[in-house]
Amino acid sequence: MAQVKIGWYQIEENWLSDGTIDVAISDRRTNELVAFQIDNLEDYDKVIQFLDTNRQIGVLSQLNVANGN
Repeated sequence: MAQVKIGWYQIEENWLSDGTIDVAISDRRTNELVAFQIDNLEDYDKVIQFLDTNRQIGVLSQLNVANGN
């Protein structure tokens, strides 16, 4: 398991042997938390890029909806 910080977001990721990635992202300002599984590296890169360009409060709920949670 690895931890990464992007701005206010803390990301915990667990890379599984089947190529999927378990991800939990929290916003340290609001304690909002979303967790989901990503199927491939390309989708993981899209999530990271989204977080890097969208740092306003409430963004995690948009990401949660986009991932079907």
